[in-house]
Amino acid sequence: ELADKHPEYYSRRVGFSVTVTDPSKILELHAFFSQPIFRNNPFSIRLVQEMFLKEDIFNLEEKIAESTEKIRQLAKIYADNIIHGKENSGFLRGLFDAIIHSIFSRSASELPSELYPKGMCRPGIRKLFVDTDGIYFMCEKVGRRLKLGSVFEGFNPQKAVHAYNRYAAIKALLCEPCWAVRLCDSCAASAKSVDDISIEGQRQMCDNLKGKIIQGLSIYSYLLRNDKEKRYADYYSQIKMEG
Repeated sequence: ELADKHPEYYSRRVGFSVTVTDPSKILELHAFFSQPIFRNNPFSIRLVQEMFLKEDIFNLEEKIAESTEKIRQLAKIYADNIIHGKENSGFLRGLFDAIIHSIFSRSASELPSELYPKGMCRPGIRKLFVDTDGIYFMCEKVGRRLKLGSVFEGFNPQKAVHAYNRYAAIKALLCEPCWAVRLCDSCAASAKSVDDISIEGQRQMCDNLKGKIIQGLSIYSYLLRNDKEKRYADYYSQIKMEG
């Protein structure tokens, strides 16, 4: 109804945040969100961390193995669309644009002695999540973790610095020796445990994040081998990633 009554607003201002609890259903989600009504909308797509899933609902290992092949199928569709100058759906772009863009735009220099943790934001600068009790938190993805103040006491810069330093410490321990450090975009939302952030929460997400990067590198190499007209260069030069 919104799309019918206000088509320009809908196409320019409405985006979809998709949380995937069963990764083996990714093809069904792609089919649903490939409908014309979703054609011009941006997508943000995230998988639920395994610690938050109930293992008795389904066999996680089987579902994850099944989803890997299905995501590979979608990756080929995505890359072939670029090669042949066809439009990718918002859903496919939500799955693959960010990681491929980061690969194409990466620095090719040697790693410096100090590297700013890619993906980390400065808490409270760009956004705040306010719950129904008026409490300030970092963002909706982190949820009710890392309190930063409230509508009553105001924003607390010291708590923001403390939250930043806590996650920076986690990144320093896990990311410094990691091969994916330059391409990984993990943030505090990647380190969620049940009611806080923790190194265990981040460690659980590492395999998923590395898998996404490996998939991105696979698409990247496929494009370099097969896109003789280098359409990918125009495609990625037009992408404006959210800062």
